[in-house]
Amino acid sequence: MEQDPRFGVYSQPEPEKDEDSKKFLITIIVMLSVALVGLAALYIYNVSRNSQGENEAEKTSATSNVPVSPSPSVSPTTPTVATEPEPVVPAEVKKADLYVKSYSFSKDPKVGSEFVINVVIGNKGQVASPESYWEWWSTASKQSCKKKVGAISAGGTSAVKCEFTYSDWSNYATKVVVDSQNDVSESDEGNNTATKQVTPKHKKADLTITKYEFNHDPKMGEEFKVEITIKNKGETDAKSVEWEWWSTSASSSCDGKVDKIEAGESKTVSCKYTYKELSTYATKASVDPDHDIDEEEEDNNVSTKTIIIDHN
Repeated sequence: MEQDPRFGVYSQPEPEKDEDSKKFLITIIVMLSVALVGLAALYIYNVSRNSQGENEAEKTSATSNVPVSPSPSVSPTTPTVATEPEPVVPAEVKKADLYVKSYSFSKDPKVGSEFVINVVIGNKGQVASPESYWEWWSTASKQSCKKKVGAISAGGTSAVKCEFTYSDWSNYATKVVVDSQNDVSESDEGNNTATKQVTPKHKKADLTITKYEFNHDPKMGEEFKVEITIKNKGETDAKSVEWEWWSTSASSSCDGKVDKIEAGESKTVSCKYTYKELSTYATKASVDPDHDIDEEEEDNNVSTKTIIIDHN
């Protein structure tokens, strides 16, 4: 028993109550420690996950070459500038360049006579050309020669030829074409053609007036007869031959057509006319006035005569 000094009474101590308080306090401390350990473990786990996520993002960014956007809390001080890659300039490719250096005939083409087409093909390029084809066209729509030419060195030439005979005549547009099948890769494709106008020589007619006269001297108010003789001095026949007679320098008074005048043949045509006024007239007879017939000579188709009409 212990004496309480205040009352002079002895009291019994309460050991069990003190022991319970200690146990309660220890329990509280243990629970708080466990809670703190749990919080610490959760924090470490979250930090570990965030770090792993960032590592995965960096790996993905490196693989896809896509830059990772900076964290909102980080302000970059230097902006990233995208740069264009330098263009790749291809190396110059050396090529051949074929062209027609010369184009000529062995002689002037003539109907029924063979002649030779002579062509010189040049290469102005930087490398030799491979085998290729060339063509010659006897008219604008007819290819008459097609041949192969061998390789031509850079700066070199090659002479080629072919033979041809015209069976008819006209004004023909001829041409030579090199590399006609586009077998050669060239630096210039616009110089592969040369042209030439050709009119083959041929036998021609040659019309002329050999005689132009009246059956009597013309008089005012009196009919007279005009007689014109046309001759073909050429080597071939003339067909559909037209003629005219002019009673004055400004007036055609008679005309007509002869179906055919053979080579060396002459034909006479005529018409009648009457002058009604007194005057001096410049008359003429003309054959093939519109030059429809191809002739050896065109300056001998007219014959003139001056007539004086008076009171006789």
